[in-house]
Amino acid sequence: MQTAMRPSFDSREREAIAAQRIACSVLLHGCEVALTRFRLLQGECWSGAEKARVEAILAGILSSWQETLEILETVCPERGDSRPREVLPAINPR
Repeated sequence: MQTAMRPSFDSREREAIAAQRIACSVLLHGCEVALTRFRLLQGECWSGAEKARVEAILAGILSSWQETLEILETVCPERGDSRPREVLPAINPR
């Protein structure tokens, strides 16, 4: 099965991807801080099952942002990347 290739990025798409990378990095850092703070400061006050559930939720969010950033880092619009559409995140330049 042949995959349709996407044409090169235009300047609006390049700017949108760069902004998404920055935003995702900030969100990733925020999730890391939240998880660490919870474990160090708040975790002592929570019961075992409730603490485990909160940690699982925070870890899931962190993992999701890590995966998103990994995808964004594989897209290189400055080189006119033409990756298959299935690999690219949704780009909505305004």
